[in-house]
Amino acid sequence: PFDLYFLKNVSEKIFIEEAKALQESLTDEKMAAAMQQWPRELQQLNGDEILEKLISRRDKLQEYAIDFREEIERLDYPEVPLKGSEDLELPA
Repeated sequence: PFDLYFLKNVSEKIFIEEAKALQESLTDEKMAAAMQQWPRELQQLNGDEILEKLISRRDKLQEYAIDFREEIERLDYPEVPLKGSEDLELPA
């Protein structure tokens, strides 16, 4: 429900812009450096494969963002308060 409360009716343009920003931030070099933080045994076991998958997923973030937005727009807006906000008096 959290995503529905805050992301329903947000334009596709915003989803794409945010995906692009993530793509620009998550460079191959930064992801490879992050993998170097793993224990050497894990890096040797399947680090290259995991890095390839992360890069592939990063490259598809804009597609995923559009799909995610379409899913949010397909769902009905929640009728119950977001957990933790039951006592707040918020406008519709």
